[in-house]
Amino acid sequence: MKKTMLKKIAALTAVLIFGTMSFYGCGSGSDSDAEKSAKEIVIGVQDTDISAIVAYKKGYFDEALKKQDIDAKVTLKMFDAGPAIMEAFSANSLEFGCLGDQPCISAIAVGCPAEIIGTYRTQKTGTAIIARKNAGIKTIKDLKGKKIGLTLGSNAEHLLNIVLEDAGLTQEDVEIISLEQGDMVATMQSGQIDAAAVWEPRIQQTKDIAFRLADGVGTYDESGKQTEAKEYKYFCNPFAANSEFSKNNPEATSAVLEALAEGAKYTDENTEDAIKILADYTGVDAEVAAASVNCEDRNVELTDDKIDAFKATIDFLISSGQLDTSNENCVIKSADDIDQFINKSYYDNVKANQ
Repeated sequence: MKKTMLKKIAALTAVLIFGTMSFYGCGSGSDSDAEKSAKEIVIGVQDTDISAIVAYKKGYFDEALKKQDIDAKVTLKMFDAGPAIMEAFSANSLEFGCLGDQPCISAIAVGCPAEIIGTYRTQKTGTAIIARKNAGIKTIKDLKGKKIGLTLGSNAEHLLNIVLEDAGLTQEDVEIISLEQGDMVATMQSGQIDAAAVWEPRIQQTKDIAFRLADGVGTYDESGKQTEAKEYKYFCNPFAANSEFSKNNPEATSAVLEALAEGAKYTDENTEDAIKILADYTGVDAEVAAASVNCEDRNVELTDDKIDAFKATIDFLISSGQLDTSNENCVIKSADDIDQFINKSYYDNVKANQ
């Protein structure tokens, strides 16, 4: 995939977002009235988002809303990857979403009505570059000329670009095959791709035919031994809110964030049962689901190190040309610009009510 093509994709995304954007809260009435009128709150999730899925299945979202006397119910909508979640934000079909920082930031930069109100997972090894065992790949340099499955615009693309750059390569040196995450396993099994940039549960699902070549903390050989320790990427996954909804419904937003935190706490304290809940909800094997639980933390609070991780992502997106700051419609032109799209007030409300 050429850099020029990436810019064309970014420009097309901007057109789609501005062309479909409409907003909540345009009618008359107080914030309280807006809270009471909300009947359904939809959260976009992916099949590894255990805190949100546990919170939903345990009834924490509806309980938290009921405590605030808010007449609404939460539903989950499953997505394959973060870019599709942000498209749904732009169409105002989602109130909240669990996703990676690259798709979230990239969409905000071109006008998607979203703000980051928390995180639902941080990790360094749950996203990886995997290589098919019989594809003649031993090191990152061996990816040159190979077919790599990639979900464009995802956190996995960020990792791939960092890893390639460290080996003196770019996307121009490989053949990118655009794939949804759900298609990665079958496509690799058929031999149509030599490697892939994926996240759990795909890493676990391909363990018999592929090996972890690189992740956020280094590179590996086919036996699983780490060949070099590298701080490639700290994956900090935002919990994003549709900003027009959150600004008009602050109590509901805080209630949803409180319930997400309860889902995280339950997962940490009752991990085996949480894995079963995730497996039952997503339909994946429990052993595969268990791989999705491993992470640095599930704390929803936006700490300084998490914000620094977002800023590091922005710096890379700008330096690699994937974020076109010369576009007058781009609202993130430097790493510090993300501060205006980070809102800690909802978590502050959660803490105050504890």
